[in-house]
Amino acid sequence: MRDKAHKLLFNILHDDTLAMEIEVACYHWSSGNTKSYSQKIRSIIYNLKNNSKFYDDVCDKKYSPEVLMILEPSAINEDLWRPIYESIEGKRRRIEKNTEKINAMCGI
Repeated sequence: MRDKAHKLLFNILHDDTLAMEIEVACYHWSSGNTKSYSQKIRSIIYNLKNNSKFYDDVCDKKYSPEVLMILEPSAINEDLWRPIYESIEGKRRRIEKNTEKINAMCGI
């Protein structure tokens, strides 16, 4: 499994050292838990293939392999997550505004 992960990373990154460092970091991060390891490797590979900014950031070593393991999804794909966070923030503001109105109507 680990050899396959390394090969997949190498085929995308074309940098054997970086591929190995990411694979080893993932193995240590997962503490040998096969399910966690597989999910993290799949996530990284998917994002390397489908997100050119993330690919460039990884190749430019903007993130260490250890940091890659703990990156929030929003840091990996800002364009995907920005509208989601904005929607949540809009809902939060509406709830806050409505709460203020209700409190005013109740004299609180």
